[in-house]
Amino acid sequence: MSGLPVEHVAISKANLKQLQDFAGIMMGLDVSQDAKKADIIALIEAAGWSKDTIPTLKKSSDIPVVSDADGKPRPRSFQHEFGGKERECVAIMIPEEDKPGGSEPVPVACNGVPLWIPRNKREVIPMEYVEILENAEMFVYPQLSAAATMQQMEMGLREPRVVKQYPFSYVA
Repeated sequence: MSGLPVEHVAISKANLKQLQDFAGIMMGLDVSQDAKKADIIALIEAAGWSKDTIPTLKKSSDIPVVSDADGKPRPRSFQHEFGGKERECVAIMIPEEDKPGGSEPVPVACNGVPLWIPRNKREVIPMEYVEILENAEMFVYPQLSAAATMQQMEMGLREPRVVKQYPFSYVA
């Protein structure tokens, strides 16, 4: 499998940065910067994550850190030939997800021009497609438990969380 080197770390052994990245980037949860490990773990579990491990990025000298002075990730854009002409592009990687269609290429269209972005592979795409991916969001509604009361069922859907439709990361 190509793409970024990923390893699975036990939630109990994950460091604060790994937990913040997983909860904030992969799950789309609101994690405060001063949150403690126990709080983030509880947030992850409350959002429905039932596994004992979380995927994290392996330390590698092959992947340089690309960030602003405040540590937030940013794209490194460059001129690249795309569609027969030089365009401002960026390299991204969309990981596979543990859901139906989670290993299929991601379809993105801009001005009627479709692009299929493969998963787990470094891909160079124009900035306008990246902007579409950044703004692609979906609602995730909490499930009713088996012990839900009739009153809860009559109340209907509860408040949804807004998460990224196709989480991705910038790569060098």
